[in-house]
Amino acid sequence: MRILFSKHAEFQMKQRDILAEMVKSVVRKPEKTAHRKDQTLIAQQRLRWHNKVVLCRVIYRRETKASIRIIT
Repeated sequence: MRILFSKHAEFQMKQRDILAEMVKSVVRKPEKTAHRKDQTLIAQQRLRWHNKVVLCRVIYRRETKASIRIIT
């Protein structure tokens, strides 16, 4: 699956020191996924980040059968 990042997502990741691989991991193997009315999805997973366990939530939209775009 091709995973693309919006400029907003890239900015937020840089501000929060979050690696693209962390975000991709959440999307590929979420603990939980929710569908929203605006056709976006929320994937979430607990991750170890800076020696803490945190809940990472990724909001994305499926663009085609083979690609998604991370929104934030």
